[in-house]
Amino acid sequence: MVSQIAKLSDVLEFLQSGVSGFTEEVGTRLGKLLSMVFLGVVSVFAFIIFISLIISMAASGKSESQPEPPPYVVTTQSAESTLTSLLYSTKLTSLISQTPTTLSPTHETIAISGTSTERSSSSSTMRTSSSSTRTSKITTTTTTTTTTTTAATTTTIKPQQAIHCACAVDLHNLNNDTVLLKKEKYLVVDIVKKILDNVGNSTAGLWVYGFVRNTAVKVFSKVFDEMLDDVGEFYQDATNKMMFGTNLSPRDQNLTDVINNGADPLRVANCLLLLSGMKNVSESWRIEPRYAYKRIVIVSLQGANLTNHVDSRGIAVNLSFNYTQSDVETVFKAIASGFT
Repeated sequence: MVSQIAKLSDVLEFLQSGVSGFTEEVGTRLGKLLSMVFLGVVSVFAFIIFISLIISMAASGKSESQPEPPPYVVTTQSAESTLTSLLYSTKLTSLISQTPTTLSPTHETIAISGTSTERSSSSSTMRTSSSSTRTSKITTTTTTTTTTTTAATTTTIKPQQAIHCACAVDLHNLNNDTVLLKKEKYLVVDIVKKILDNVGNSTAGLWVYGFVRNTAVKVFSKVFDEMLDDVGEFYQDATNKMMFGTNLSPRDQNLTDVINNGADPLRVANCLLLLSGMKNVSESWRIEPRYAYKRIVIVSLQGANLTNHVDSRGIAVNLSFNYTQSDVETVFKAIASGFT
């Protein structure tokens, strides 16, 4: 019994060793098989990558052997304009075959001594030789049309002496309209600037009448003490004086008396400029100063006809608050005409 059990134990040990050996052998062979499969897959991928690199290098070499040609620039100079055409390699075939290429015409206007010259330039018959330098030849056809014009002439009055102008501006007939007040200020400043810019050694002074704020400006004779030769200073003086107030100085019926009897003790002013915002004027309203002004100019800003309300030294001019520089020129000529 014991011997049988020993034999059975030996058989079990033999079977166990056999199974263990078989398992180890199968595991070894299976591992080798898996390793071979893995190496095969890696080799296939490596081969594919290698082939892709070869194809890519071949394509790159072909691209480098045939670089994209740069654009060819053809330039032609006509007067002050430059016509530039970019001709790329895709168009060279048509150029080599000498097919005419029409470019858009250029247009320019040149002013020459009172005439305007209109020039149309069209570039045509463009041919490119097949030589290595790829030079282009341009034949330019120019058509010129000349139109004669007459230049506008401006009569310039050159006064023979300096102008010293006393300026009187209206703050009475504007109905406290600050917009009209500002336009009137700009008008008198522009007129004075025209005088100072065109007539040497000239001066101008400012007096305001009507509803004034500063009582110091009431006295007409003060204008002769404040004659200025700089337009910037005149503008500042106008800004300080031309402000609406409650002081009426002088009243309408006294305005002509103040101006007609006003005296210049220093004998400075030789010109009187009066701006009026009246819409209607009475027959008795008349400007005829005792003082010896050489020229008197009355500017009506709201349509009143003042032609018959000034003496023989005077000129009446009708403007509007929306004046132009041409209107300023008209007033300047009226003033300057008394000093030629």
